[in-house]
Amino acid sequence: MKLMAWYFQRWYMASVQRGTVIIGDVKLAASTVEVELVMGDILAIIGKKRSYPFDQRSYIAELLNIKSWCSLRLDLPPEVGSEPFLGLDVGEHSPVIRMAMFALLGLFLKLPQSAYIWYPGSRGPYDWSIEYLWRSLLCDAVRVPSYSDWFSQRSERWSTPVRTHFRYLLEYPSHVLCP
Repeated sequence: MKLMAWYFQRWYMASVQRGTVIIGDVKLAASTVEVELVMGDILAIIGKKRSYPFDQRSYIAELLNIKSWCSLRLDLPPEVGSEPFLGLDVGEHSPVIRMAMFALLGLFLKLPQSAYIWYPGSRGPYDWSIEYLWRSLLCDAVRVPSYSDWFSQRSERWSTPVRTHFRYLLEYPSHVLCP
């Protein structure tokens, strides 16, 4: 996780210094600010909280083996919807959780170094795709509106080049649909 977070930070700093965003071999026709909007929306989903006993433990809590109360928990009923549970402020989490959030962000952006590190070290089956993991984060709680609905609505603010490049976050294969 630390290495993935470091690769993300290195990639992000290079993007800001260049003034362009390059992922793998693709130079995005979008500004860093436009990509930051996407990153903020992804981080909100990655850092979302759970309501015990209604929700399963968050993915980050599983990765970091966090079993007790922490900033990834919120004592609200599921009926309040999805937005109060989102991690809209990365700073509310501890440094270890933030590190894991940025490591996963690098994975969901499909930064080559992050994906390369993730798959050999993954605890889950190797055939899990990034899209499957992403979809599982969107669908791990039953709320109205859902995390998926919230994310789709937020993506309407993204620029066309950004929506085109990150369409894999918005399109879901049939085997990855929410129950």
